[in-house]
Amino acid sequence: MKEEGLFEALPDDFHRDPTLASTKAELNEVHEWLSRRVPSEAIGLVGVAIGSKMQAKVWPGENFRSVLETLWVKHRIWPIFIGGASDVAESVSIKCAIGAGAVAAGEFSIRTSLALLRQCCFYLGNDTGTMHLAVAAGLKCVAVFSARDQPGRWYPYGEGHFVHRKAVGCEGCMLLECVEQKKKCLTQITSEEVYNSCVKLLERENNK
Repeated sequence: MKEEGLFEALPDDFHRDPTLASTKAELNEVHEWLSRRVPSEAIGLVGVAIGSKMQAKVWPGENFRSVLETLWVKHRIWPIFIGGASDVAESVSIKCAIGAGAVAAGEFSIRTSLALLRQCCFYLGNDTGTMHLAVAAGLKCVAVFSARDQPGRWYPYGEGHFVHRKAVGCEGCMLLECVEQKKKCLTQITSEEVYNSCVKLLERENNK
């Protein structure tokens, strides 16, 4: 069963729409950028979006750090941080803390970011436009959702994704910023459970 979301009116193969195809120039730009930022020991890339325009949607940065560090140490999956200019500082902080990753946030257009995501194994991140862009690139997602909205709304389109969302008494609040409850719906989502979903996606990819 398909979850309702941004692309609910689009066909199953919408990400193959020729208007979304990356051009040779876009792919060359991405390959050149990656060639200078990804070490030879990396065996795969993960597209990461740690930010959001809404504070109430942002999973704690230390949780992303924990998941990404373990993915690098145990699986040699190299993080590629994608997003806007406002995500650069936190992305750089996490990259430096784990000693792995490349920060593309704020550098590329939407189309070039789409080409960059196509080089990744999967997406890891918050409920953001980048998540939907990752789906358009044909990626499966490990997505972290707050409970500010209805369950299922804005989930990544299609099947095979892992969505982490906790039901809480104040769900459906539609807050842009959560101060009083301190984002308890998000802080209840553990790094371990998100990491385990990432591993399941990797195992699924390896068994194809």
